[in-house]
Amino acid sequence: MFRDLAAALGGDEPRLTPLVKKLVPPAGNKNPDARYLRNYHAWVFAPANELSEEDEEEDEDEADEEETEGKKARRTLSIREGTCLVVARAMVFDRGVANFEPNFVVGVLLRCRVSEPVPPGSELKIGRGRFRKVLRAIDNHRGGAGKPIQTDVPVTVGNQKNKHKLVFDMPGLWKRHALFDVTPPLIQEMAEAVRANFSVSAPAVG
Repeated sequence: MFRDLAAALGGDEPRLTPLVKKLVPPAGNKNPDARYLRNYHAWVFAPANELSEEDEEEDEDEADEEETEGKKARRTLSIREGTCLVVARAMVFDRGVANFEPNFVVGVLLRCRVSEPVPPGSELKIGRGRFRKVLRAIDNHRGGAGKPIQTDVPVTVGNQKNKHKLVFDMPGLWKRHALFDVTPPLIQEMAEAVRANFSVSAPAVG
């Protein structure tokens, strides 16, 4: 499913390619079940220009933040201020939702930036695992279309390490599709809908 979407997003302009693959819930004290069963699987896509080999690698699963204190810092990913991203997520189960049905969503994050003014095109560095908080911010968003979404995702800009917070816009609430009804033609429709909302002039990933 994700590979079909990657092919559809990469087949026309603006051409998008995976920035993050295999984004899954962390296993740790707060979520021990995740060692055996992942309740979601997500990918993040970005403009295709000059993605490095390091950015395209798949990482091993990462532990909870509480368990990583004092350990080697997570690998960071770099995007330019103003970049638009695409997130796809397959949700398999959610214990907190009655009568939950597995679903698949694809949506656009417009004008990724930080809350404080920075020079246009500044490099924004974000820990790979922090994109999980982006998913939570999307789920919790109750504003209207185009409203800025303020997150608590720390961003490094220049020599200011993790001093800023990630902000982005959404063109609207994401449409959920029944997971087992997702077909190649539907994936192609999703890719076309993404392009309808995507800014062609979005800065490239650095």
